[in-house]
Amino acid sequence: MEVPAYSEADEHVPDLDPDYTVRPSRPRWRSWPASAKNRRVIVTGYHGTGKSTHIEQVAARLNWPWLRVNLDSHISRVDLIGKDRDP
Repeated sequence: MEVPAYSEADEHVPDLDPDYTVRPSRPRWRSWPASAKNRRVIVTGYHGTGKSTHIEQVAARLNWPWLRVNLDSHISRVDLIGKDRDP
């Protein structure tokens, strides 16, 4: 399967972990075909199960920029996007 990728990494592309392996027996592997078709994927699961690591390693292998934002009760929409202003 071909998945669109950038030819060179920039500063926002995560480091490649050569020891990371994708296990087809786990549902997260489905993010690879979804990437090829520019489809959205929701990755859910308990903390510490590798959700962020999986997406990070997909981005690393495709040279896609990736930024992790942890949302908690202290972060609001204004913090991420900014405040709307009247012209």
